[in-house]
Amino acid sequence: MRLHFKGLMGAALFTVLSAGAVAPEKQHSNPKPNPRQHASPFGEIQVTKLIVMPDSAGHTDWVDAINSAKSSVHMTMYHLTDTAVVDAVISKAKDKKFDLKILVDSKLSGGFKTVFSQMQSAGVQIRAASPGFSLTHSKDMVVDGKIAFISAINMTNTAANTRDFGIITPDQSIIAEIESVFAADWENAQTKGTTTPTLSNPNLAWSPTNSDARLVALIDSAQSTLVAETESFDDTDIINALNRAADRKVNVRLIVPECNLGSGLFNYPYLAQLKNVNVHVEHDGNSVQQPYMHSKMMLIDDHVIYIGSINYTVNSIQNDRELGAIFTNSEISKLLSVEFETDWNRSQMPAAKPNCSSSSSFAPKY
Repeated sequence: MRLHFKGLMGAALFTVLSAGAVAPEKQHSNPKPNPRQHASPFGEIQVTKLIVMPDSAGHTDWVDAINSAKSSVHMTMYHLTDTAVVDAVISKAKDKKFDLKILVDSKLSGGFKTVFSQMQSAGVQIRAASPGFSLTHSKDMVVDGKIAFISAINMTNTAANTRDFGIITPDQSIIAEIESVFAADWENAQTKGTTTPTLSNPNLAWSPTNSDARLVALIDSAQSTLVAETESFDDTDIINALNRAADRKVNVRLIVPECNLGSGLFNYPYLAQLKNVNVHVEHDGNSVQQPYMHSKMMLIDDHVIYIGSINYTVNSIQNDRELGAIFTNSEISKLLSVEFETDWNRSQMPAAKPNCSSSSSFAPKY
């Protein structure tokens, strides 16, 4: 559906004007080249795998990479409670020559505090990240200085019911910059600082340093199509950029969860500020067939990809430590397009009066 949002009454009510049904774009095994496809300022990178969640097998890519590591694992992870990942990390800690360092968010909430203590007791070098950041919300890992994981994927027990994406890349320039920021944040954890080293890689977006400019530039580069998913959405710069894209006659489609975990109708007031943008909501789910929409992704002109931990919110962009990759890769864009169409077809138009409830007492603005 093409939806036009105008006005806002209260915290969750808005007017939806429908211009009729639009059939979803069909997928082709060998899609025709896009005549409006253009050179991307973000450039191509090698990606060895697109990680797609939910996966009933769990975080096997992460576990396998940790288990096979020869010399080092440096991980920044918002929440780390998945038993399989924790066990793999603890196993590596038995080798005192192995360079194992884990950074987690400073708010050790709930059962996370117990797991943190468990890993400390097992000899894992693990630090609570600097409280100078609102959240350390990144979900990344570098193994042996040879491969990097960049994702929206928490190492928790949500692998089988949450929509998320990640990539694995051997790109050495990307790895070097992630390692540089990790080293700074390892020290920030001790000093409670927010030092960020010089950033120069055009394929990486970092919060709170340059993600706003990078994501806005990405949206502004769209010429024909833009598809996106995010768990949380309130940033004015992103909203304005999406509206500019729609004004250029770019076909913009956005999926968000109908009811945010822990925050009810968080997205609805901001969706009402979008004009000529196709919006669907994913109903609360708890399965592979109907997962919770936690993804943070964009695909521009079937060509340029954003995958990472950065939500399209003020807090995520301006206050958190976050990481995303922006890049071109023809194979990954084809795979990501298919996954988006699956999500689009199982989601639907926002309801005028959605009914949201939450059992969560921990409700940060991600």
